[in-house]
Formats: sequence, C-alpha cells, structure tokens
Amino acid sequence: MKKVIKSFVVLLLFVLCASLIFAFIYTSTIIDGVKLSPLDKYSLTNNYVSASIYNNDNELITKNNDYIKISEINEDTINAFISIEDKDFYNHNGINYKRIIKAMLSNISSGCFTQGASTISQQLVKNTQLSNEKTIERKIKELYITQELEKEYSKDEILEMYLNVIYFGNSSYGIQNAALNYFGKDVKDLSLSESAVLAGLIKSPGLYSPYNNMEKCIKRRNLVLSEMLEDGVISDTAYNSAINEKILLSSSNKILENNSYRYDYIQQALYEASQILNISIDKIIENEYLIYTYLDDEIQQSVFDIINNDNYKICNVNNNLSQGLITVIDNKTNRVIAFASNTEYDVTNMHRQPGSAIKPIMVYAPAIEEGLINPATKILDEPINIDGYSPQNLGNTYNGYTSIRDCVAYSLNIPAVKIMNEMGIEKSKEYGNKFGISFSEEDKGYALALGGFHKGITLDALTNAYAVFANEGMYSTHTFIKCIKNKYGVIVYSDMREKERVIGEDTAYLMTSILQDGINYGTSKRLKYLPYDIAGKTGTVAVPGTNNNSDAISIAYTTDYSVGCWIGNYTLDKYNNLDSSNNGGTYATSAVKNVFEILHKDSSPLNFEKPDSVKACKINNVIYQRDNQICLAQDSCDDRYTVEDYFSTRYMPEKTHVDDYVCIIKLSQDNNYISFTPNKYYNYQLVEIMDNDENVIYNIEGSSDISELKVSNNATYYMKYKSKEEKKYRVSNKIDRHSTPTKNFRKDYNWLFSM
Repeated sequence: MKKVIKSFVVLLLFVLCASLIFAFIYTSTIIDGVKLSPLDKYSLTNNYVSASIYNNDNELITKNNDYIKISEINEDTINAFISIEDKDFYNHNGINYKRIIKAMLSNISSGCFTQGASTISQQLVKNTQLSNEKTIERKIKELYITQELEKEYSKDEILEMYLNVIYFGNSSYGIQNAALNYFGKDVKDLSLSESAVLAGLIKSPGLYSPYNNMEKCIKRRNLVLSEMLEDGVISDTAYNSAINEKILLSSSNKILENNSYRYDYIQQALYEASQILNISIDKIIENEYLIYTYLDDEIQQSVFDIINNDNYKICNVNNNLSQGLITVIDNKTNRVIAFASNTEYDVTNMHRQPGSAIKPIMVYAPAIEEGLINPATKILDEPINIDGYSPQNLGNTYNGYTSIRDCVAYSLNIPAVKIMNEMGIEKSKEYGNKFGISFSEEDKGYALALGGFHKGITLDALTNAYAVFANEGMYSTHTFIKCIKNKYGVIVYSDMREKERVIGEDTAYLMTSILQDGINYGTSKRLKYLPYDIAGKTGTVAVPGTNNNSDAISIAYTTDYSVGCWIGNYTLDKYNNLDSSNNGGTYATSAVKNVFEILHKDSSPLNFEKPDSVKACKINNVIYQRDNQICLAQDSCDDRYTVEDYFSTRYMPEKTHVDDYVCIIKLSQDNNYISFTPNKYYNYQLVEIMDNDENVIYNIEGSSDISELKVSNNATYYMKYKSKEEKKYRVSNKIDRHSTPTKNFRKDYNWLFSM
C-alpha cells in the first residue's frame, strides 16, 4: 500500500513539474509576442475626475467630489477588504505567487476554475488599465503593469485608489458612493457589519446584493467577519455584535444625488467625443473639454429606473442574474436622449449579436426596395441546404407557403435566408451599411440574415436603423453629442448631421405595416395594447446545443421615438446564460413597453401615414390561396373572393385576365381529363363543343368533391358557372387538345418555393 501511495505521489509531482515547465515555455512564447504597455498613471485617477458634461438643458451633470482619502476611511472598513480580498497585501510585491499556486491546485482538484488569485494591486490594474477580455496576453500585461504600479506607489496609495474605483453594484462606483447608496451615510461612519457587507459585495455585486438576496448577503458578510476574526483584526465581542446586527438599507435615493443614473450615458458620450476629436478620453479630461449632450434627464432617470427594476434582473437556473441595457432615440433628430444599464460591466460601445432583429434591416426592407417581395408574397418555409448551410426554424418546425407578414411576425429563419440568397449577400450588406450597420471581414455567410455577425453591433446603432422606417426611409447617424467646446469656450465641434434617403418612403411604410403585425400577433405582442400606432421586432440569440439564450433583443418605434432593449449574458460564461423563457419577446419587450408608457404618458404620437406611393389593393384570394400567386382582382370580383393588402406603386402585381378566381380549367397531359377547382358558392356546367354543336355534359354543385372530368380528345371545352344568387352564367377559358399549357409561374419565382 505504501509503495502505491509513493508511486502516486511521484507521478503527481512529475505531472505537476511537467505542467509547470510546459506553462513556462508556453508563457515565454506568448510573452515574446506581447507588446507590454507602461503604467498609465492618469487612468488611475480618471475614473473619479470627470470631464465637464452637460445635459440637453445645458446643465452641468458631472462632479469630482466622490474621491475619498484613505485617512477618511475607518480601520474596520480597510481591514474588511484586506481580510477577504488580499490578506498578504502589505507583504507581497503586487503578485501573490503562493496564492496563485494554491488557487491552481484548488481548481484542479475541484475540476472547475472558480478560485481566483488576484491581489488588490492586480484588481486595480484590471479596473483602470486593461480591457475585460479574458486572454493569456491580457493576463501577462496585467502582471507586468502590476509590478510597475508597486514600484511607483505605496501600499496605502494603491489601497486608496482601489477603494475609489471598484464597483459595488446598485450603480455604485467607489466606496463613498457605495456607503451613500446602500446605507445613506459617509464611508467614515460605516459600522463593522456595514463594512463587511460592502467588502463582501465586490466578488459578485448582483449575487450578494442585499436588495437582490438578503440571505446570501448576510452569509457573505458573516464570511468576511469570520476572516477578520481569524486574522485577529477584530475581537470576539466585536464579531458577535456584528453578525447579530440587522442590515438596515437606506430609504433615500442617493443614486440621483451621486449621478449614477447618468453613468452609462456619460461614458458613451465620452467615447463618442473621443471618436469625434480623435483623441483619448484621458486627453479629453486632461484638456478640460466641455461636452454638451442631448441627454433628457427626466427620461434618463425613468429608463434607468425601469432597467434597474427587479423585473429585469432575471435569475437563470443557476441563480445568476442577467444584465440589461435600454436606449431611446428621438426619431425626428436621431438624437440619443437616454442610455442606461443595470450592469457593473462596461456597456460603452458594446457589440452583441442582433439575432432576428436584423432581418428587417438586411433582408426584408432591401427585398421590398428591390421589388423582389411585397407584404403578401408567399415563400415556401421548408428545410434547405445552401452550399452546406442548413439553418433551422425555432423548434425545427416548418410552415409551408407563408406570407412575408407571417414570416416576419413569427420570425421564421428559412424565408429570410432564401431571400438573402436570391438578393445576394453583398447586396444585403450594402443596404446594411446604408442603415448604419458595420461588418467585419469575417461577415460573409448567409448566417448574416439571422444576425450571425462575427463581432456584432451596438444596441444604439441597431435601434437607430429602425428609425429609418419611422423617418419614411431617411437615415442619419445617431449621436449623443450636441457640441464640444475647449476650455476657453470655443466650439470645436457642432452637430451638423444631415439625413439621406436609403429606401423609398413606400418601402418604409410597407416595412412598418409588416412590423405592426409583429405587434398584433407576433413575437412583439406584449406591445399590442399600447393605444397608438407602434411597430417592432425581436431577436433572440440561442446558445448552440442548449435550450438557453445569450442575448434577447426587442426594438420598437412610434412616429416619435425608437426604443431598444438588450437583456443578456455579458460574459458569455455558460453559467450565466439566459433560460429559454428569457427571449426577445418576453422581458426585453416588456421593458420596451414600460419605456413607451413613460415616453407617451402625456400625449399619443401621430399614426404612421401612408404615402401616395403605396396603394391598398384587393387581390384574388382564390389564386392566392390555391397557387400562392398574387394577382389583382378584377373590379367585378366578389369581395368574398378577395383579400386586401398594401403595394408599392412601383411594383404593382398584374390583374387577372379572366374570372379565374372562381373557375379555371386545365387539360390533363393524356388529354382524357379536365381538372378544375370548384368553389362551394358556385354551380358549374361543363360545355363540350363538337362539330359546332355545344352541349352541357356535366352539371356540378360547387360543394361537391368532383375536380376531374372524363372528356373526349376531339372537342373543345369551357365551363359555365354562376353563384346561387346570380341569374346569368359566366364562362371560363376554353381548352382543347392543342391548347398551350397554362404558364407555370413557379418557373419565374422558383427561389420563393424551394432550394
């Protein structure tokens, strides 16, 4: 037995040593290719030194008074963070190698990588110097910059900067904001219990928030207190008193006072300003630029409150919370007037997959504009394979011939791919560009029709694309910024955008009409009972091989505003995926509804107005249902055989040349039978013409199931028919053995029907 144990230990040590050698070689190889960045000292402080930013009423909305010196933080608060986050903070040089090895072994033994090893210094670097990506290259940069940080600053200075920059949830950045937002007091006045609550929050602000789960918050607080007791920084008496202290949350709205509800808008405005001026955000702050925005404070506060409502922080089966983001665009000006999230992650310029929300932009509107389809066009929804690409509908179900209205309302995938295949991927991308959508080099396949982007698009860009439909086909880039001044008050940039036409007003109206069906009976039906004209579309990004989703999107617009909502898994960690019930048509659409209720609480928007370039026309419903072909009905056609839809005057369907909405007869290939489709409201007589004599050879009730009649080869035939109310018969087409076969319309429109 001892020999077995000894052999196992030797083998384990060998594997460990081999792993370390491999890791060293691999890391050394990567280091050679990594460009190491120097420590950016300015970034350590720019999170709490603000640029001068103004709202739409030209009121200054930023301030710089939230920074707290370490001398103003009580000892219990400091010890709480050190005990739970980095016990050896004052002893290591920024990197705790002993802790790294311990975490590695713990992860290996447990089979999952849940143990972290970041020191307080590393966390400060991650929050101020680097992106959120999880790569080895980023980790190497983190370790290098951490060493530089430790050389430049004392431990107390590092701890002070750390406590002023970390995120505590509840839109609280920094220890002072957290103390005010959670407990309604300055950080210097926190009790031991309250200090432990805040120290426990930063591991997962959503999970341990006292607002979301008091039981987990208390359990986490008690863990912090036990670590402090073990470290000898509190007494048994203090420990017992703190674990028995009730957590009393602040009832006052300190968030408003601390500007947190504007945080996402401000960050997005800073990003846009950096793009306009072609300088970094650091330089904008350093050079004291004044940024005037289109922020509507009242709407921003309302949107922030909506997305931060518990209704939109949805727990999945793993008890992990989703994240959410809402944006509001004024259609008349394409100004972004609100932009707010409920997440601790950085949503600035956040790119995500749009799912089916991209279909109207890249597929349906372009196809209408090109004359390929109209709202009534039917496409065969069926399994397809295009050069090895075989998309599926949700649930792998197919619906046969389906109108464009229903294809969009029910968000079917196959029709969208068929249309893109006929139109061409590059043509679809050209229209996408016109709508303000950008593509990566990798965006080349038919998955684009379903929102399968390599990088994704931002929620504000997607929402602004829908504003084209509300703006009768006119596009303008969206913006957060009205103007920018330098520190001397001189205007260096002013919003001078102009609109340009990207689709016809007829296409815009037809697409809006289709998207209204999505509200009436489709995936956006949670908006149905809003008392004004509204159109919308949803998108859901499924996680392959699961019943879960990573992203849920809902976009809707009235004549006044376009609103977009994203709810999703920011990290893309499988444990954070949305449950199947959390899709574009559920919580995201409900959030959009709540926003419109605020936007139009005082007055309703105007209805969508039909332009002269669109006509409401009656089509022959018998042909439409029987042959899936669109033909305008004859003026004499009875209303019960017609259905009405909208058409562009540029692409009007043809009129029927005979009254075949009731009867059209065809000769079989062997010339022995005549076939027709009886209508239950009519009576029929088949007339045979032979040697100039006409004789009725069959009398048929329309309600009968007869559809094929035996005839002679040497005669001509036609059908007489009349409704039960009519006195005179009408006549159908004539056919004989020399008749030219009826034109097969499927040959001309084959792409609609099969692949």
